[in-house]
Amino acid sequence: MHAHRFLRIAIYAAILGASADTAKALITIGTLDTPGYARGIEVVDGFAYVADSELGLRIIDVSDPTAPVELGVSDTPGVARDLAVENGLAYVADDSAGLRIIDVSDPATPVEIGAFDTPGAARNLELAGTLIYVAGEFEGVRIVDVSNPTAPVEIGVLGAPAFALDLDVVDGLAYVVMRPDPGLRIFDVSDPAAPVEVGLLERPGRISNIEVVDGLAYSGAGSRLIIIDVSNPVAPIRLSGFDIPGFVLDVEVLEGFAYVAGDSGLRVVDVSNPETPVELGAVDSALDVEVVNGLAYVVDGSGLRVIDISIPTVPAVIGSIASFHHATDISVVRGFAYMVGGVFGLQIIDISDPTAPAVLSEHQTLSFAMGVEAIDGRVYVIESNFGLQIFDASNPTAPFVLGSVDMDFPRPAVPWANGLFDVEVVEGYAYVAGGSSGLRIIDVFDPTAPVEIGSIDTTEHAIDVKVVDGLAYVAAANIRRRGGPQGDSALRIFDVSNPRVPVEVGVLDTPLMALDVEVVGRFAYLADGAAVVRIVDVSDPSAPVEISVFDTRGGASDVEVLDGLAYVVGLGVQLFDVSDPAAPLELGSFATFGRGRGVEVLDGLVYLAGSSGSSLNRSIPKIIDFGPEFRAVLRVGIDIKPGSDPNVVNPFSRGVVPVAIFGSDVFDVADIDVTRLTFGIDGALPAIVGRRHRDVNADGFPDLLSYFRIAETGIESGDTEACLSGETLDGIPFSGCDTIRTVPDR
Repeated sequence: MHAHRFLRIAIYAAILGASADTAKALITIGTLDTPGYARGIEVVDGFAYVADSELGLRIIDVSDPTAPVELGVSDTPGVARDLAVENGLAYVADDSAGLRIIDVSDPATPVEIGAFDTPGAARNLELAGTLIYVAGEFEGVRIVDVSNPTAPVEIGVLGAPAFALDLDVVDGLAYVVMRPDPGLRIFDVSDPAAPVEVGLLERPGRISNIEVVDGLAYSGAGSRLIIIDVSNPVAPIRLSGFDIPGFVLDVEVLEGFAYVAGDSGLRVVDVSNPETPVELGAVDSALDVEVVNGLAYVVDGSGLRVIDISIPTVPAVIGSIASFHHATDISVVRGFAYMVGGVFGLQIIDISDPTAPAVLSEHQTLSFAMGVEAIDGRVYVIESNFGLQIFDASNPTAPFVLGSVDMDFPRPAVPWANGLFDVEVVEGYAYVAGGSSGLRIIDVFDPTAPVEIGSIDTTEHAIDVKVVDGLAYVAAANIRRRGGPQGDSALRIFDVSNPRVPVEVGVLDTPLMALDVEVVGRFAYLADGAAVVRIVDVSDPSAPVEISVFDTRGGASDVEVLDGLAYVVGLGVQLFDVSDPAAPLELGSFATFGRGRGVEVLDGLVYLAGSSGSSLNRSIPKIIDFGPEFRAVLRVGIDIKPGSDPNVVNPFSRGVVPVAIFGSDVFDVADIDVTRLTFGIDGALPAIVGRRHRDVNADGFPDLLSYFRIAETGIESGDTEACLSGETLDGIPFSGCDTIRTVPDR
């Protein structure tokens, strides 16, 4: 068993009897911290028993998984590393103190009743009937008879020329993972006083743990899940290997699903076909896992976390591409992803088919590319040691530089120390988060000759900026070294209605490290790098007020908010319901190998840029689908009765009402599935759909005109608005509304 500094037990609703189509997302529903260094967990009859290192055995009531409560503690003399619980007794592998046996029949007052000294430190154990198999820092595995728990007695040894890392005992056979020999050894222990080795698989991979279910052995081997056929124990055969981000620390298998705990989190893998495992979902933070009665209890080193997966979605990577080793930001405009990657510059990726993204072009920048914004065929790239470059990407296969501006500021020794960080382009102005040089404003109306026109100091380093309705919101924090806070952090708000003379109007100090800000409506969402997002009411920009904070665990470096959902990037992507900003709720998460740096959400898909975590693993960006439950509805423009103002509708008419759906640079009406169109509260289907697209509003984009029977729409006297809904041929939902005036008045 393995651990970090604290214990965190996560409880997941197990995916019992589910398939890849019906698996559920992993949702936090409760938490409880423990003070020790968690090593192992066992769950029996509503109680979680935790091996808590120097702080011994801790017993937690999890009968209500939303409110776990610690009941009792037994301070063992050694370091509690692993345990098993049965019939009111807890057996603890207590390192140098050997095997300890504790009466837990009263969970509030556990009492040690027996002990057995092992020849070295006891690290792991397995309970089989009245026998305990103890492994540790000694050769072989000790077999201890605990039929009299007050006087345990060694009755046999599994002889092997190596230490045992982990073992499982099933139906009279002991499956042992050895060290330094990385093989799997199988012993017949039907006579525990005289065990006999019957099988050996010498090189299945560097396996470190094992779980045996129905003739198959599941083992972690570094960053792989290895499945071995042990139905014939004399001749075990490796069946498959499945890549898992990070290091596999523990595996639990139940009813066709493998729950894999590792340093990248808990991964749920469908192993119903053991030769072709399929990952279904994941959540960050997991070191050890136990599955009981439809709940998975996971030790992750930070306390007790209770996770439900009942929401019908399976976050899954649907597309990725070998790209920059260290991507820093991403901007997504329909059909294309524009990504910057430090010294590697700008990369343009075709994502028209998100399952098969393809690199179209690359362009080396003058220095370390940190931020990117793509608008109307132009790409604005902020370079940490230089300034702003503007690219013409109207032909994405051959972008070229339109213009640039060398921004004067103290050059950092390393690009992330105090250089330029981010860019936001709004109505002809580029707003640059300029690190130690504050907020910088550049006139880009003529992209061939951009000119800096204004700036203002931010006290701390300006790291991110968002501009909404004449106000610039800046995430600012002092940086001492790469990724390290110096102590000061704030959300600063500036009036930029006159971009030549920006004026600070409000500030909210934060205790951690503000790295990113998103503004939607009257709320600002501040990624406060250590592991939280702060929701701030900015309806009065002169007096911003924090109204809630939610824990993101794996860090928070970027946040995107769309339709009441917050997508937070850290060690992966977490999804939160922020429809009630005072009470945000986690909905799901997707753990990745490496740290996310930038996120964009479009048409229900999450586009993630970040560092890969390894020079050998460069599958960034990743395109993640959280499932149809969380796909945003695309807002489109419509015009009821084009050419009329006001739009007068008689609810009692037996006629039809025309409705135009406007096309735009991000919405092609040729993509509409006309069989899915509905109009009005009763969802009237089209009576007539225009066969030819025409430009109704003269904006240069074709529009679609449809006619609906008024009597089928549900429009009533006094209604002031009517809405149309539909889907594209790709299943992307959209909607639009327009004002109406009903006659006769009633």
